[in-house]
Amino acid sequence: MVGSKKGGSAGPAVKSGESANDAQKAKSSDPEDVQETRGFVEMLKEFEERGAKRDANEAAKRPADPTPATTPPPAKRANTNGRLQFKVSGLSGAVSNEVCKQLPDQLPEILNEAIGDGIDKQLADQLPGILTEVVRNELRNTLLGILNKRLQQFEQNLEKKLEQRFSKIKAAQNDISERQVKFENATANACLALSDRIQGKTTSKATSTAGSKGPK
Repeated sequence: MVGSKKGGSAGPAVKSGESANDAQKAKSSDPEDVQETRGFVEMLKEFEERGAKRDANEAAKRPADPTPATTPPPAKRANTNGRLQFKVSGLSGAVSNEVCKQLPDQLPEILNEAIGDGIDKQLADQLPGILTEVVRNELRNTLLGILNKRLQQFEQNLEKKLEQRFSKIKAAQNDISERQVKFENATANACLALSDRIQGKTTSKATSTAGSKGPK
């Protein structure tokens, strides 16, 4: 790891006869894992500063304590579990699978360098598992949310399609019923007309036959 245990990453030292630009070029040419480690250290420091600012803002917003001055001030929050859990939660959305694979070896050293001796070795050894679990839970919750939305959309679309199909089937049934009624009426009318025509022809034929056989 680059830098001291309490001072953070200091970057490559500027040698005699070497300019700051040369040192910056040497820093940018570090191996990829060293650059990733440096990025994590800077990220953790940023979270540390945000936490300190938040504590200061909360303290400024609190009303003045009316108790006598002899009352001891409240104990400061220890920079251990709460702050570390905040850091773990903050980092969980920004780590990739490849980085997660490297974290078990790098994370304890990164945290020790970033915050000094504020973390004991037992907790540092547990942090990779905690971080992996947080990432896994967030991914699972995200996937479950996406699946639930997709399922709801699928159910809504299926319901709409079924309603449209049923309405079309009902309209087709009504149309068939109307056509059947029209066909039955037309058939009945045709039968009546045919019957009337047959009866008319029979009557006229009978009349003509009777006229031809009249008295001589």
